[in-house]
Amino acid sequence: MIRRRAVAGLLGVCAVATVQLGCEHEPAAKTAFGAPEATPPGLLLRERSLGADAAADHQVLGEIWTTLSTIEGPEPAATALLQLASRQDDASLRDRAGARRLVIEAVVRTVQSGALGDRFEVLRGVVDRLYRAAPTAAETRFALGYLRWILLSDGRGGLRAGGVDASVVQDLIAQFETLLRDHPDFVGPAEFDAARLRRELAGVRALALPRVATPDDAGGA
Repeated sequence: MIRRRAVAGLLGVCAVATVQLGCEHEPAAKTAFGAPEATPPGLLLRERSLGADAAADHQVLGEIWTTLSTIEGPEPAATALLQLASRQDDASLRDRAGARRLVIEAVVRTVQSGALGDRFEVLRGVVDRLYRAAPTAAETRFALGYLRWILLSDGRGGLRAGGVDASVVQDLIAQFETLLRDHPDFVGPAEFDAARLRRELAGVRALALPRVATPDDAGGA
């Protein structure tokens, strides 16, 4: 109950300040001998602004993610980030890069935490609003490409196109190509920087190439 109230208070402060606060959790010293009734470590809040640059923004958002996932676990943490993202109004999504970066951080963390199935409708609604507010923004192109990329990911670091419509592959290529052309030094959530996107794009392009027939396909030796 203490942890639930702490998280609720933490989210309340972050939500009131929209994207102006970063939240940090002070970890307790690790020891093999700890009293079962020991009080959970306290929460520290410090003001951190978003919108200066992508690397700094995603560092702040990563700190929020680490705090929430340490307290409650990855799925509740992803849900909390998605709630914060869904509270951004259309004007913020249009005019504030920090608000858009919050959205794509929430999208990636939701997928990585395994919570996409239960949160898909909320996530899709946030991304739809992002697209309507800022259709050509770097964060919008990343979100659209990423949601197509996860359809091709095999979950083990590879790609497979089986059962995926060809239009999905082409849309993914178009979004990532435009993103990297306009923002060659793109920095996104987690490990998704420009170098990672170029590697993924190369793999997706290979999937899109027509398959060359081999002698085995024709029944030859």
